[in-house]
Amino acid sequence: MSEGMRELWAEIGREIRSGRLGEVGARRNTVTMKTNEYEYYCTGKCNAPLPAGNGHGGIVYGGGGTDIDAGFVFLGNRSNGGQLLVLRTGPSGDDAYDPYIYDLGGHSSSAATLILKDKAASSSPTVLSIIGNASAIFVAGGDQADYWRQWHGTAVQRAVQARLDAGAPIGGTSAGDAVLAAFCNCALSGSVTSEEALKNPYDAELSISGRFFTIPGDAQPARTVNDMHFVTRDRAGRLLAMMARMLQDKLVNNGSNVRGIGIDERTSLLALPSGAVTIAGEGTAYFYEIDASTQRTCEKNVPLSVSSVTATRLDAANLGEQAFDLSTWRGSGSAVSYTFAIEDGTFKGGKDTPYGPTKVRRGAAR
Repeated sequence: MSEGMRELWAEIGREIRSGRLGEVGARRNTVTMKTNEYEYYCTGKCNAPLPAGNGHGGIVYGGGGTDIDAGFVFLGNRSNGGQLLVLRTGPSGDDAYDPYIYDLGGHSSSAATLILKDKAASSSPTVLSIIGNASAIFVAGGDQADYWRQWHGTAVQRAVQARLDAGAPIGGTSAGDAVLAAFCNCALSGSVTSEEALKNPYDAELSISGRFFTIPGDAQPARTVNDMHFVTRDRAGRLLAMMARMLQDKLVNNGSNVRGIGIDERTSLLALPSGAVTIAGEGTAYFYEIDASTQRTCEKNVPLSVSSVTATRLDAANLGEQAFDLSTWRGSGSAVSYTFAIEDGTFKGGKDTPYGPTKVRRGAAR
């Protein structure tokens, strides 16, 4: 391992290892509030004020499935103490996240869940006050289209943005991961499979939305879209079709490369504001790039072709031996780098499949 790589891992690794255990098995204070517009649950010191001073920023990108302990410890440690708030939509839910997060430690007061049942909740003074008191925020899984329709352009979006501007770290899993990228894979017209997207990159159910939140630093790279459940649901074709559309539809400045981040289930990426990233969990994560000058065919009802895609894969099994830098878009250590192509809707590249040498998907698209 290079010295630079060693320093990078040390910086991120400290955030994971320094987490303390909470009151495991002990009696915990809880709070529950339910109205027609929202539900709020809290475990811990729920009335503690917002700590003085800013947080330290950072993002946890989660691929869905089983949550990763290290991600919540990372958020808590970078939050300057206070409340770690889980956001989700309704119509109902529970507090299952709260004792789990609280027992992991890494935060000083409480873990809470706020469920917004409809768009009307986005203007509730109580809802805005709860968000305003959050030291760290985590957007749960669900339907990212609901998040966009209910929160985008509302006071809730502005309240979350205010916390991010003050250094609060943020994370998300599955649908929550989709809304953290510079371009939102918000699926406003439905969910397309990779097979459908490769066959027709202008499929009616493939859509790309603009930025949801602006996250300070380099942890949210420009010109990038995310996808999740990546290998398990065979999402590479869908992500690459979105990237090609970003170029074809001139959603990025002329001459700019486009990038995509794909994260498999039971896997998280922990990103510092510097752009330094490591992986945690059990699976893999992928960093794709298409150069703006790359020859391609991206047309309605015509199979997608892209002459060259560059890729880097991180494997959680090699934790501590590899990393990725979002600011330079370059892997280090034992990160796997490779290239492949798409020709008439079919991947080309021999063993360098879209998931990299020797890596195969675990299940069919769903």
